[in-house]
Amino acid sequence: MTKNESSKFWLSVLTELQNRRVKDIFIACVDGLTGFPAAIETVLPKKQIQFCIVHLVRNSLNYVSWKHRKALAEPLATGDSFLCFPLGYPQSDLHYQDT
Repeated sequence: MTKNESSKFWLSVLTELQNRRVKDIFIACVDGLTGFPAAIETVLPKKQIQFCIVHLVRNSLNYVSWKHRKALAEPLATGDSFLCFPLGYPQSDLHYQDT
């Protein structure tokens, strides 16, 4: 591995996998690196690309004030918490609906 994981680096990794006769992958989970989805599309076209939920949650918390961040993040920390949300809407967010 290299010190920095650029899209060029990942393109070389994906190309190496292709050279080792990997024909298909089901899903690619990425962390938001610019150019990474394009690198995947170049080597393995028409793949389903999903952003890592940990990175999505972490990035979404950037838009929450420090005052409310802990209350919002706690219910998201458990893996099965989404199953408890009505229509997938976090219980911790329900009090924001009326504001």
